[in-house]
Amino acid sequence: KLELSVVIDSVFLESALYADVVLPEASFVERMSLSDIYPSHPVLYLRDEVIKPLYESKKPTDIMNMLAKRLVELGDKDLKGEDFWLKYRSEEDFVNEMLADSPGKANIGTPLPYPKYPEGYKIVGTPESLEKGNVVIDHEKKVIKGKPLTVEWLRNNNGVAIWPMSYYRYKKVGADEPNKVFPATDSKLIEFVWDYEEGGKRKGRYSKYNKLIEESKVVPAGLREIGFEKFPKTFYWFETIWNPYTNIAYKRFGQEYPFQIINGRVHHAMTATQMATFISEIKVEGTWHPLNDEFRDSTVEVLPGAQYRTEERKFNKNSYSVGTVWMNEEDAKELGIKTGDLIEIENPLGFSTRGKAFVSGGIRPKVIKVSFGTGGRFVKDIGPLYKVKDTTPLANILTDPHGRSPIMGFPTYADMVAKIKKV
Repeated sequence: KLELSVVIDSVFLESALYADVVLPEASFVERMSLSDIYPSHPVLYLRDEVIKPLYESKKPTDIMNMLAKRLVELGDKDLKGEDFWLKYRSEEDFVNEMLADSPGKANIGTPLPYPKYPEGYKIVGTPESLEKGNVVIDHEKKVIKGKPLTVEWLRNNNGVAIWPMSYYRYKKVGADEPNKVFPATDSKLIEFVWDYEEGGKRKGRYSKYNKLIEESKVVPAGLREIGFEKFPKTFYWFETIWNPYTNIAYKRFGQEYPFQIINGRVHHAMTATQMATFISEIKVEGTWHPLNDEFRDSTVEVLPGAQYRTEERKFNKNSYSVGTVWMNEEDAKELGIKTGDLIEIENPLGFSTRGKAFVSGGIRPKVIKVSFGTGGRFVKDIGPLYKVKDTTPLANILTDPHGRSPIMGFPTYADMVAKIKKV
């Protein structure tokens, strides 16, 4: 028995001190281990906590240290203080270790990020130290090492570290031939091969799954649908269906359903975080705005000693964030729609949902964005979310139930057209 009771503060976990990785070569943002993906991408920003842990809440680093220390007290011989509480005396110590190898990318491509340094060497250090030449070059290990990136440096530099990048990272400088450093494939070439043999060994991401299929002789239904006996060896592309401009068979829908639907997350899309009322009272992004109608609901406040207090609150109009339908200002003007208006979205399959419009120039004309994870909250105990369910759009209902990945079964959230009307 550990005899340790800890309350984790959901606010802290949502707005903690994370190293967030922006992938400039892709259309999304990932938050994950730096060692997993960061070595090839040159932008990193720090997001500090907004609210300090309340009452008995602890930071993840503190929880780790407390558990380790208690296990040692109980006789665990494998754990040592120098690996935990003596090493990470604060959360910053923990994050600084994560940042120590940043950016960790190779000096490769055309144009070469750092022309004055050797091509192909790993780059480590703050942008300014690398730029000024305050580095140590290890020719044996092929590493260019500047001043280590730290939490303190990020805080003193607007929270962002940006390193130069190459548009053609796979090319050798001044030539069309590959640089043999990136990408991290066996052949050092850009390839989409996921089941192959090399040196008498079967390799590739799909090889282990195909081996199981072959041994069981059972082909998954999704693969059978598209005529495969196993996962394809190379990249397989599923063409967009609901696009009147590229799919001639669906051209008839183009005029009546002129909008393309896209989807994305809001800053917090899990049930537990959306139940944190004060988070929903913060204006954040296009698909998550304080556009509610006035309502009353019971809220729960956490008190010291793991005690709770329930009280009824009045939520004034436009004080609580709801999932919205983000649309272009020119499209809205044409339809007589303004921010806060209740609108209905309908697709050619006859499915529809309603939501408040958020109008701005920040989205392309004839495109509307509906977040998933905000609508469809039909459980009364979920809190204020239940009170705004009738004016929060449900993205799931707008997808084509047959338009799913035959391999993964994932819904095609951005493969649908729609029409809009003001309610």
